[in-house]
Amino acid sequence: AVFSDWWKANITACGVSFSGNNNDKASSAGTVYLQETANAEAAGLVVIRNDLALEAGAVNNTAVTLYPGTGAGCDEPEALKKTSLLVAGAAKVQLTDSLRIADLSMESDTSLDLNGKTFTVKKAKLGNAKFSSGTYTAAQLQALGVNEVVDTVDGTAGSLIISGDNTILEIR
Repeated sequence: AVFSDWWKANITACGVSFSGNNNDKASSAGTVYLQETANAEAAGLVVIRNDLALEAGAVNNTAVTLYPGTGAGCDEPEALKKTSLLVAGAAKVQLTDSLRIADLSMESDTSLDLNGKTFTVKKAKLGNAKFSSGTYTAAQLQALGVNEVVDTVDGTAGSLIISGDNTILEIR
């Protein structure tokens, strides 16, 4: 298929939060995988979007989406290396393993918990800012005004590595 920007902005697998009768419940956003015909095998877009959390009167949903997923039927981290990840609509994501992917795009109302892991990407857009190549801890990103990336382990155990589209030329 070919997915326009409309699809990327409107497709969702929302989590739900509700409160009542002394029964507070919350579920995390699911994942949606979009692969266009022009993409290489396993080089599509993973969308984690929780737009229900943005609706008026929504209860604060603290549930996180574990990424990569765990359990039967989930891809191993190595299988995701060509994918891109879009985190949108107030979704909260927590890494379960160190991971390498192509691109990361996070809207400003989202959260990514490094959870002490290393997350390597070629390109990153966090909120409204594109980041250049480098290695960043959550604490360093927060000092730069980026609140989308946290690390519940200790703020400096995990890292976001932006490798860029660098070309290495080795001459012998």
